[in-house]
Amino acid sequence: MRPLYNGRKVQIAVISAAVLLCSCAKQPEVEFKVRVFDGDMAGCREYWGDSWIGSGSGSRIDRADDKIKLADRGKEGLVLDFSGENAKSGWWSACLARPMWQAMSLDNYREKGCLEMSVKGASGGEEFVIGLADKSKLKREAMLPSSKFFAVTAEWQRVRIPLAEFSAVKQSLDLDRISHVIFRNGGKPGKFAFYVKDVSFRSELVEKAYPLIKVDQAGYAPAEIKIAKVSGISIKGYAGNIFRIVDEDSARDVFSGRLKRVSGRDKATGDAVFDADFTGFDRPGRYRVRVEGIDIKSPVFCISDSAYEIVLRDSLRMYFYQRCGTALESGCSGKWTHPSCHNDDAYLLSEESKKIEATGGWHDAGDYGKYVVNGGIAAGTLLAIYELCPGNFTDGQLGIPESGNSIPDILDEARWEISWLLKMQRGDGGAYHKLAAEYVPVDRPPDRDLEKRFIMDISAEGPGSPDNISGSTVSTAATANLAAVAAMGARVYSKYDPEFSRICLESAEKAWKFLKSHPSDLPARGYCNPALKGHYIVSGEYGDDPQGKWTQGDRDERFWAACELFRATGKEEYHGYVRANYSLFKAGHAMNWQQLQNMGLYAYCMSASADAALKKEIIKSMDRYGNGMLKAARANAYGNALRNYEYYWGSNTVAMNYGMDLVYLYELTGDRRYRSAALDQLHYVLGRNVFGLSMVSGIGEKSIEKYYHTWFNNSDYDTLPPGFMVGGPNADNFRVSRYPGRCYKNVGSDFTVDEIAINYNAPLVFVSGYFSAKK
Repeated sequence: MRPLYNGRKVQIAVISAAVLLCSCAKQPEVEFKVRVFDGDMAGCREYWGDSWIGSGSGSRIDRADDKIKLADRGKEGLVLDFSGENAKSGWWSACLARPMWQAMSLDNYREKGCLEMSVKGASGGEEFVIGLADKSKLKREAMLPSSKFFAVTAEWQRVRIPLAEFSAVKQSLDLDRISHVIFRNGGKPGKFAFYVKDVSFRSELVEKAYPLIKVDQAGYAPAEIKIAKVSGISIKGYAGNIFRIVDEDSARDVFSGRLKRVSGRDKATGDAVFDADFTGFDRPGRYRVRVEGIDIKSPVFCISDSAYEIVLRDSLRMYFYQRCGTALESGCSGKWTHPSCHNDDAYLLSEESKKIEATGGWHDAGDYGKYVVNGGIAAGTLLAIYELCPGNFTDGQLGIPESGNSIPDILDEARWEISWLLKMQRGDGGAYHKLAAEYVPVDRPPDRDLEKRFIMDISAEGPGSPDNISGSTVSTAATANLAAVAAMGARVYSKYDPEFSRICLESAEKAWKFLKSHPSDLPARGYCNPALKGHYIVSGEYGDDPQGKWTQGDRDERFWAACELFRATGKEEYHGYVRANYSLFKAGHAMNWQQLQNMGLYAYCMSASADAALKKEIIKSMDRYGNGMLKAARANAYGNALRNYEYYWGSNTVAMNYGMDLVYLYELTGDRRYRSAALDQLHYVLGRNVFGLSMVSGIGEKSIEKYYHTWFNNSDYDTLPPGFMVGGPNADNFRVSRYPGRCYKNVGSDFTVDEIAINYNAPLVFVSGYFSAKK
């Protein structure tokens, strides 16, 4: 589930923070604040997404459209009206939650934090109960009487309840997974009303300290640059200190050097950063870094030509665990198994009795939906790295059911998704946009998700529109995406399965014909979830509005499709489209499912039939883009290419997509700076970051231990499968620091930072695959 930049549009509660530079300092007016209602209806919709009210046994609470009643009291702002009958034996309850009941991580603020709100009563003297509930399996609640903390009057007053008070009454309450705030009757019978507004969580805030020595926990190749980072927000004076490389097996020092200060504090993290450069040491083995003046050594790492092979294997096996429509059995899945799932996919939303066989494919992310545009870039990226480095991929590499069929496992896995993509193509060549249930189930493993699932062939007229376009519709963005990936499949599978290759090419050209007959975006504003009576559709849109601020409609998908079809066929029809449109697509943005022009540009430049002059012009433009990435990477003390504004939802994937860009630029220009910078993006997600944490499960001694995934969140496994990369720091939706690069905590329950996704892992596969041993 991702936002506009890297996924689906989901409104999230705004979190703001301000902190000091020094990690040990306290600033009295510093606050962490989750704003709920902020005084106007628009604010309500943005900050607060879900709620529930109920009553019974003689009590009644006012409601409107099954939501908490919103009463506009003029200058008093937006308020919640809890007026209603309250019989002696009756009950009423109202819950306030973030969109999709997304959890809030509050454990950092246990000691200094509080729940704060404005409150008043209709007459004064009203009493009620206030509570917090967590998102654990036990759904624990901690309830406190309002009268313990304040007396309600007929005038507005600002009140606070310390978070520690909630922990005191329910010590097992998981403050890292708070799902909602509760208001309930406090036992006094009779009719009364009270009002609350501007509900907040606030706290004095200090920056969290992390381990000081950071390394790529997968390791380093002997012939590459090898640098560890020594960093912290409050450290200083380490320049010139001796660091040593310690052999893990013998505990002997094998190399030493002196720390070098990276100029200035890192703007993304506030850290002072020092480099421990051991490039001159290249003996294979397992090592740690220790530094003069620091008691704790680094996590273990290796120096090896095969340092990234395990990253490649596990990040590719992630897709096997995402398979839909099949049982995952212990022979290939280990302990992470489930029976076959979603075997009734799927029914047309426009004609609910009509079923179209659409089983298979990959579950998109932590949810069970399947989306053509995101599946397309994920499968396309796997095919792209295979085409670039076929020698790095073998049959039997992944230990999946198809292993042993004389086809590289990466192609077997990609085919699982491509076969589903082909099922989403209509007879006229157009492709449906997505397949999902109405809402996103969060409480069951995949085989127990028995909700009816639809091919969503109805779209609203535009973002937020209450009106739908007429009739059944496909999506030109999805159609072009399918055309591109199918054209790639036609090339790649020709060696192994000529018949499947033929089917892919036929599908790709059929899709292109549909695009030619529909030269404008369809739907006109990109796909948007429809508003339908009897349906409440909240599954991800993956919309691509041609009028959006950060989106460009289907034109980049069309360009990618033309480039791939030209590379597959050499036909002038596709070459002409590339010539006529390439000038619209000068690279300037990391690839994602909404920005696919780079995929097209690289495909064209890799084509044996490319026009030499045009290829030269494209590479010149790409080189300018690449120099911008190099500049950004130099400005970041950890070497990642993210600008400060790019720490949004899915930021780890932005970094890895930059890594993919840098690999291609090295291939096209031979400039080794691009190669080194591409490796730096891999170093960043594998532990050489502010947190000293590998963002890929199971990779490294200190790696993420939780991720947002509906299957695993509803299971009792003691560990999670390796190879899943989480979204990472998100300053837009998880503002726990004043520094964007620090806006992360591995809580597992917040999908804005800890969800996994098939498009997240794809560039990780690409970059780790490129730097694996065999080429």
